[in-house]
Amino acid sequence: KTKHQLGTTFLVLLKPDQADSGQLLRQQANDFKAPVAGRYTLADDVLTIVTADPSLKLEERLWFANPNLRMRTSLIETADGFSVASFCSEIRRGVTSPPEKN
Repeated sequence: KTKHQLGTTFLVLLKPDQADSGQLLRQQANDFKAPVAGRYTLADDVLTIVTADPSLKLEERLWFANPNLRMRTSLIETADGFSVASFCSEIRRGVTSPPEKN
């Protein structure tokens, strides 16, 4: 039995002189439409990704509150005015801190 793949692939277009912002392409798994163009910024240790097409705008913000705790907010807005906002906190278990240097 074949398992369906879920997820999103990002292609980040880097420019050496602008490491904290730039363009990207987003492709959903099993979505055969053209990839969606967007932008990313990295400021104050927060990664913000914004992608949009004629029917949908997506803004995600990701940051680490500490080495084992990642926070994520998402805002989705559709062309017909529908909006969804979400917040997630993700805890990595079993990760130990690196040893302190003497």
